[in-house]
Amino acid sequence: MTKLEQGDVYFVEFGPSKGHEYEKSRPAIILTTHSNLKIQNIITCVPLSSRLDNRSPDDILINKDGLNNLFTDSIIKMRHLTACDPALRLRKYIGKVAPDTLREIKQILRRMFLL
Repeated sequence: MTKLEQGDVYFVEFGPSKGHEYEKSRPAIILTTHSNLKIQNIITCVPLSSRLDNRSPDDILINKDGLNNLFTDSIIKMRHLTACDPALRLRKYIGKVAPDTLREIKQILRRMFLL
């Protein structure tokens, strides 16, 4: 497996899903650091949605650019944080999020989990 880095954007296969879980292959941002992968081969990621009208208060708008290589402006669905096995779920590297976006993600996580 290639070296994953925090802030990488990959297509992740979220299916099969149950209830309100995200499904199908969609972009997601890797939140796990490479050093944590040495301890356990599970990653934490947050999915993206192209449905801009479905934005919750904690979600983050991310505009497509040459760094993230997204097809369209998207919403980072912060309340859908998930863990998965990268060997089974990761499909294709897309790009990276900007450092400012990664900082905003971390701020929201701190607020969500009272850290």
